[in-house]
Amino acid sequence: MTEPDDKLTRSEERRLLELGRRVFSEHFPNPTRAGCPQQDTLRAMAFRSKRLATADLPLQHLSICSPCFQDYSRYRRQARNQMIFRGALAAAIALVVIGAAVLTGVGRGWFQRPAEPLIAAVLDLRPLSPTRGEEPAIAGAVLMLPRGRLRVTVQLPVGSEEGTYDVAVSQAGRPMQSARGVARNQDGVTVLTVQMNLRILGPGRYAFGVRRVGSGWQEYPLRLD
Repeated sequence: MTEPDDKLTRSEERRLLELGRRVFSEHFPNPTRAGCPQQDTLRAMAFRSKRLATADLPLQHLSICSPCFQDYSRYRRQARNQMIFRGALAAAIALVVIGAAVLTGVGRGWFQRPAEPLIAAVLDLRPLSPTRGEEPAIAGAVLMLPRGRLRVTVQLPVGSEEGTYDVAVSQAGRPMQSARGVARNQDGVTVLTVQMNLRILGPGRYAFGVRRVGSGWQEYPLRLD
C-alpha cells in the first residue's frame, strides 16, 4: 500500500484551505494533539519558507486536526500582516527619499519654473528734461513702461558719457526697483540696457531715476500700466 501524496502546489494548498476552512477549524478536535507537527513547521509553512520541502508540508494533518489548522491560520495572518507592514514601510521610505530629493532639487534650483521671457521696452530720455523736487511733469513728457519683467533700453540724454549707470523706479522718494548696467555709444547715442522686474509694482505714477556712478540722480516722470 502506497503512502498518500502530500506534494500539493501552493495554489492547490490555498484552494484546499479556503474550501475547508470552516470544517477544518472546528470539526476535528484533537485534545491530545496526537501526530501534530512542530509549531516551527506550521509557522514555516505559513510564512512560505523556502527551507521547508514540499514533501514536509503537513497538509493532510491540517485537514483532520482543528488545533493545528487554527495555529496555521494564526501564523498565516501574522505573515500577511508582516507583508503589509513591510510594504507600507517600503512605501514610506520611498516617499521620504522622494521628498528629500525634491527639497534638495528645489534648494539647488533643479525644479525652478522656466523664467518668463523678458518684455522689450525703450525709454528715450534725449528730448526730456529731468524734474526737480515736486515740479509737475510737462504734459506729453511722461515716460511709459508696462508692468512685467522688462529688458529696458534707455537712450540717455545728449552728451551722456559711456560708463556704469544706476537706474531706479521710485515712488514718493522711495526706491521700489533698481538695476545697474554699462552704457555704450551706439551710432552717436549713449545707450544703457538693464533688466527690471516691474510686475510686482502696482499701476500708477512713479519716477524713473538714472545716474552715472559717482554722479547725482536725474529723475523723470513715469507711469506704469
